[in-house]
Amino acid sequence: MWKALAAIVLSTLPLRGCDDLSMLEKGVLNELQHRAESIFQVLKENCAAANAEDVDRYMRTFHPDCPDYAARRFSFEYICTEADLMSRIVRMQIISMGSEETHVLYVTRTEKMCGPSSIEDNLVATELVTLRRSGKEWHVYSAEPIQEGYFSLPR
Repeated sequence: MWKALAAIVLSTLPLRGCDDLSMLEKGVLNELQHRAESIFQVLKENCAAANAEDVDRYMRTFHPDCPDYAARRFSFEYICTEADLMSRIVRMQIISMGSEETHVLYVTRTEKMCGPSSIEDNLVATELVTLRRSGKEWHVYSAEPIQEGYFSLPR
């Protein structure tokens, strides 16, 4: 969307020199960079809230219209009572970015610090996360698992 908008705006500018074009391009790039940073910040906050086991803080990172909002809250409350998990973000890559919806490839590694043996340890999860705007802020709308796997660490 931004590329198309930038192309339209660029095509309507009188060509007075490279400085005019580069200033507009810098403005568009700055806007895209700011949006990407805002999106990544939501995912970082989501991970930090999960590590802190702060249910309300964690749920604030989700879009109010998230299709499984109540189920997410219930499962997060449950896992917080059953185990102590520590997640870290391995990778975040924007796949597509629009003005209202963005898709991010999101890879995390979660270690079980303590908890029952029924909860496996050392999960690496790759998800396609969809973020949507609610007002001016971005929120996680959905997350589709792409790949999950467990690995063993030497003790």
